[in-house]
Amino acid sequence: MEQKSLVTLLYVVGGLLLGSLPLLPRLIPALRAHFARDLGEGVRFTLWLLALVGLVNGNPHLGLLAACALLAWGLSRVCGAESLPIMASTAAALFLGSTLLWWRRPEAGLQLTTVELLAYGIISAAVSWLLLRSGTQAPAARPERTRYALLGAYLLAAAWLCFSTFAIEQGGAALTAWHHWGAYIGPAELLLSGAHLFTDFPAQYGLGPTLLVAAQCGSDCWSGFYVLAGCAALGYAALLALLLQKVLDRGVSPAVEATLLVLMFCCTLLWTSLPSALATPLLTPSTTGLRFLPALLVALCAWDVVAQDSLRARLLGHLAWLAGVLWSPESAFYCTFVWWPVLTLRAVGDGRQAPLTGLALQTLRLLAMLGGAVLLFATASRAAFGEWPDPRAVFAYVLYPPGPLPVALNGALLFALAVFTLGSVQLVAALRAADAPATSSESVARQAVARVFVPMLLAFATWSYFLLGRSHDNNLLNLSAFLLLVLAGVVRDARPVEWKLSGAALAASFAGWLVVFNFAGWQAALEQGRLFDFHPEAALAHFSFDDPHMRQVLGQSYGKIQGDPAELRTLLNLAQGTAPGPYSVITSAMTLPRTTPGAAWNGMEAAETYAFLPLALRTEFLRRTALRLRRCGWLVIDRAYLDGFQGYPSKVEWLASYDSVYTPDRQLQFGSFLGFHLVPKGQTRCESAPGASSRP
Repeated sequence: MEQKSLVTLLYVVGGLLLGSLPLLPRLIPALRAHFARDLGEGVRFTLWLLALVGLVNGNPHLGLLAACALLAWGLSRVCGAESLPIMASTAAALFLGSTLLWWRRPEAGLQLTTVELLAYGIISAAVSWLLLRSGTQAPAARPERTRYALLGAYLLAAAWLCFSTFAIEQGGAALTAWHHWGAYIGPAELLLSGAHLFTDFPAQYGLGPTLLVAAQCGSDCWSGFYVLAGCAALGYAALLALLLQKVLDRGVSPAVEATLLVLMFCCTLLWTSLPSALATPLLTPSTTGLRFLPALLVALCAWDVVAQDSLRARLLGHLAWLAGVLWSPESAFYCTFVWWPVLTLRAVGDGRQAPLTGLALQTLRLLAMLGGAVLLFATASRAAFGEWPDPRAVFAYVLYPPGPLPVALNGALLFALAVFTLGSVQLVAALRAADAPATSSESVARQAVARVFVPMLLAFATWSYFLLGRSHDNNLLNLSAFLLLVLAGVVRDARPVEWKLSGAALAASFAGWLVVFNFAGWQAALEQGRLFDFHPEAALAHFSFDDPHMRQVLGQSYGKIQGDPAELRTLLNLAQGTAPGPYSVITSAMTLPRTTPGAAWNGMEAAETYAFLPLALRTEFLRRTALRLRRCGWLVIDRAYLDGFQGYPSKVEWLASYDSVYTPDRQLQFGSFLGFHLVPKGQTRCESAPGASSRP
């Protein structure tokens, strides 16, 4: 986090401005005049500047620039706005869409073929035309069954992608899923083994996911996690569709609604599934519901509070906010950033007291709510484990986010900034209209504010996931759905045609650039007749070093920095013959062996979740878990493991933690692998782990 001090400061300032924007005219009446200013030139200049930054920091693709110019000219003609500045703004927005393509942007510049450019142009033109042409017409009266049919088709397609196992069978996808699932299952297995969560060990994804995983483990956490991950992804897709319906609020034609729903499907289930080797949401559960569900629930309640100020929405919102705070520290921030500004806006704007008095009282109420949530968490932990939670364990991954990277100034950041620019000016316009009740009813004005304010809060809150953590452009793609919600509000309500054009151009990028996705895994599944496979047990069989497919993938992915899995199997057989018991494996692949629930023996079962914690903190958690479980086990380390690979600790650092806590009483070696049978220091005997069988 120290490396991102400036980014953090700018993010905090931006968040304070966004959260307080609706309050400023009420708190400082002199600012009302500034809200009445024409913002068109500012938007235009910002889009031009962002596009210029992208051009200067990258190697411009001349064919793309020509395509953007041609598309901008055509779209401007459709809207009857053929002025050069408007066309330039639209071209800039179209160009900024290309900053999403991180996997096609090597040092030599963006790599595109003529066929891809042509396909992109056709799709983007069609989508933009639908959003613009249909959006200018009055929404046609239609029966509700049309909307239900659209939503039904959306959810059916989403269910297929959320539960189908075809992707795990293709290429290296099984290794990706094995690695990412282990980060959820490892802490749950430790909890089931008797270790104390947030006292003995941390959980990368927080309390909520860890408890859910532990609750569904049964005889095998991995099979249960398939169901949990699929349900969470489907729930995520459903809530986003519902939130999109609220943003649109029957204010667009059926064609626009259908187009935006298709775009939401793309953002929710395709852009989040690694476009460079497209898979499904099952592979990386942290890109969908298991990370963002609580924030979406809070956003739905927040929309109702802003738009209708219903008591039911406030009560449900408080419950959703509390659940989100307890879910994880990350979720606590998302939910608080969405919920608190909405409650503050209501308190300041209800007219029952002076604005400053309302702000002060509401601040005290919010702080009391936060204190109550913290007290509830601490006392529940004390009641469950007999100890208070350790703040270092609770906030370990906030202080030390996994794999932090610098922000690329020619990447998807520019696209997000363009979206926030359009959303901000649309919010100002909505607030200006709400301040002039003669132009519309109070209810209509409130809904107009809700349509942009709540999506902006949600998008900006989740943006911290990218800015303050692992700032790889692919992580920003995982937030595409939230950015689309902002653009949907702009397309629906923007009155200056230039804003609507730019918003439509940015939104169309989510469909147009599908043409450069790597669908190789999908194509192979189609040829094999597996595209509609739902066979979790067959897919999970690949999560083993004994699996022939996994052995091939490991060799292709890691080469010389990954030992031969056959040698690992031989060493494990020798180890079980020498001293039967559970084991942990550290290789470059950083995968968690499949074990019987409750058989975990040490605090770093899922080593990948400890890789970016400081050595002293890793060792402390390992020591606490050893004292709690009092179990022995085998630690197997691959000598081919590359020190510092992907920022992971060296072999010496891993061993240093174990040497501080355990004493080796046996040592084996076979091929590339070293095995150490470890006994907690100060113990002469070990507690047995129930059902401690393991599959590598």
